[in-house]
This record gives sequence, C-alpha cells and structure tokens, in this order.
Amino acid sequence: MPFRNLLRRGLNAALLVLAVVAAPPALQSARAAMRDRDAPAAGPILTEAPPSPDPGREYLFYLHGRIVQEQGRKAVSPDYGPYEYDAILSGLASAGFVVIGEVRPRGTEATAYADRVAGQIRRLLKAGVPPRRITIVGASMGGFIGMLVSSRLPVAEIGYVLMGTCDGSMRRALKGGLHGDVLSIIEASDDAGESCGPALAHDGAAGRHADIRISTGLRHGFLFRPLPEWMGPAVRWARERRV
Repeated sequence: MPFRNLLRRGLNAALLVLAVVAAPPALQSARAAMRDRDAPAAGPILTEAPPSPDPGREYLFYLHGRIVQEQGRKAVSPDYGPYEYDAILSGLASAGFVVIGEVRPRGTEATAYADRVAGQIRRLLKAGVPPRRITIVGASMGGFIGMLVSSRLPVAEIGYVLMGTCDGSMRRALKGGLHGDVLSIIEASDDAGESCGPALAHDGAAGRHADIRISTGLRHGFLFRPLPEWMGPAVRWARERRV
C-alpha cells in the first residue's frame, strides 16, 4: 500500500479515537448545562443600592457582625476563627440576588448606619421596587442594625432575617416595634440567640414572623461562615415572599 494511503488511514483512525475520547466530556457538559439551565444567574455584589434599580430584581442587604467593623473584611476571632465575609456575600449572590454589602467603618454607630440603610431602601421603593423584593439579613450587630431599620420603616412586606440578636437589651433599645416579615434564626448553642417575635410592632405594618432553630454547635461562630443551615432558610424566606 502506498505510504500516502497508510498515512491517510492512520490519520483517520487517530481522529476517530480522539472523537471517541472527547465525546463523553462534551456530552457531560451539555447534560450539566441542561441541569443548570433553570438555576438563577449569580447577582452582582454592590456596596450600596444602585441609583437606577431594576424593579424586577430582588435586593438583599447583608449586614455583618461587629468584628468585621472593627477588624475589616479579613476579621479573625480568637474564639470562632475567620469571619468569611466575602464567601457569605458570594453565597447569597449565587442565589440570584442583587447583594448589597458594605464593610462599615470602625466605630460606626448602629443608629447612624440604620438610617443609611433605611434611606437606601426608601430609594428602592421610590424607584418602584416592590417591598416583597427587598430583604435585610443581619448577623449579630448587623442583626441589631436590621432591627433598627425595621423599626424605622413601617412597611409590612419588607423582609428581615435576624440572627444572633433580639435579646432583651436590644429589644429595649428600639424606639418602636419591628415591622415587616421577620424571620429569627436561632442557634441552639448561641447565648445571644433569641426569637424576635416579642419585638414585633402592634400595627398594620407588622407582617409575618417565624422562628428557625438550628444546631451547629458553633455558638456565635455559626454567623462567621456561609453555612447552609442558615443560608438556606434566609434564601427561602426572601424568595417565598416575592410577588
């Protein structure tokens, strides 16, 4: 057989082998794409609410704990380890929300920052974003700031997820009760975990309330990580309320 024919036959055989080897990953990728086609695209992570919001998007404010305010976004606790702030933001954004998360400057007063967040929410509402598409997730000091925001905004359908807060001293610091749809996430081993139910306002702007009790054994440190035990209920609370 002429050398040219042998070369052509060998090349065709090699291409056939390559095709057989390459096909399964391609098919797997296609199947994976089909499986994930209904998953929401990750949302952006912003430091404040956008000036021209899309009323069709869902907006989630994440308010971090005091240690991030004092140490910065790479905060580390001697008791609980690193506060995985960026991973928490990314986890929430991966659910499709427009996530608004800002590292508060050291020494920020809770009341002043609550006014800042309330102002941003008012702008979203004025731009036509339905209140059911706005959720505030607050952890520890961030949870107390969320409580202050709720007491300042008498809107029944804004959502709040409050964790590691709502103890008696914080409830007494409120000028008014909590408004909106409030979810308390309570870690069994956390001394700071209590229900926010007793703080609900007694007017028409008080929405639904629910308690979720989890048991990670991490005490207050459960807030430091993007754990599915709290992120799952928080995301469901935000999504189930939307119109």
